[in-house]
Amino acid sequence: MKEEVKIIDATPSKRLYLSIIADYDLYKSICELADNAIDLWKINQREKELEIHITIDVDQQRINVVDNAGGISSDDLTFIVSPGQSMNDGSVDTIGIFGVGTKRAVVALSQDVTIRTRQKGFTYQVEIDDEWINNDDDWRLPVYKTTNIEENTTSIELVKLRKKVNDISVQKLQYYLSTTYAIFLKDERLKIFLNGTKIMPKTYEDWAYPPEYPPMFYTCQLNVGVDDKIDMVTLCGLTKQSNDSSGEYGVYLYCNDRLIARDLKTIDVGYGTGKAGKPGEEISLARIIIQLNGKPEYMPWNSSKSDINTMLSPLVNTIYQKV
Repeated sequence: MKEEVKIIDATPSKRLYLSIIADYDLYKSICELADNAIDLWKINQREKELEIHITIDVDQQRINVVDNAGGISSDDLTFIVSPGQSMNDGSVDTIGIFGVGTKRAVVALSQDVTIRTRQKGFTYQVEIDDEWINNDDDWRLPVYKTTNIEENTTSIELVKLRKKVNDISVQKLQYYLSTTYAIFLKDERLKIFLNGTKIMPKTYEDWAYPPEYPPMFYTCQLNVGVDDKIDMVTLCGLTKQSNDSSGEYGVYLYCNDRLIARDLKTIDVGYGTGKAGKPGEEISLARIIIQLNGKPEYMPWNSSKSDINTMLSPLVNTIYQKV
């Protein structure tokens, strides 16, 4: 028997935006914005070439990210700021699914965010700043019509950065982008530029082996859900030199063509007593590259797409057993 006594107001606090700042650095945040552009490009059937231009002004401490993935309609502008809402319905093998990435990323980077977007009509502008975040009484956000930008374009301008960026940050971001989106960047229809320099793909397929013993290649399908499947491709081999000091060995996981985790050496991917053994100098040549493609809700990633989700350990264990 139960009796209702009151209704609890479960409206979230906008302070949740600030609570995740420690979880997001420059690299994860910029990748979230790139992910959003790539997903929109996929949803639009990759009809046109996609270009993502990232500009970081170290002197002015400003970041601008511009893409031509299609723009956002006025009806969909709520997806920009509303936690948990996403344009991705799971019908396409997208990267984003949680509906929090872009919101967290821009707030983690900047105290003052301006988003401009245009499909084919007007250019709409939304502004997010700490004053709005600190006002829990009102979730409404003004939408402005502004000077037109290029059609099918979204521009995100970030000023008053929370953490200072420097030339070393830019160099590290270049490497991060080249590895994270290597599979996408092999397709000439997608280009990413950082301060005007085209990002080139960097993969981890650098092997050493006798001619008759090349890296092992394996493909299969994993049964998930009721009638769904995940395509899995695995490539295993030895690197050209020991990577014990740099740590660049172990398991590398791609989900829907995006690098999620690199040089994993945890029990979740088989490194442990009775399995692949414990990480150490004697096995620091081994590299296992796993590519999973399927509906995003079945991918074993965390919400920032920077590591595996150990809560999905049955799927991770299945992957390991297949390998």
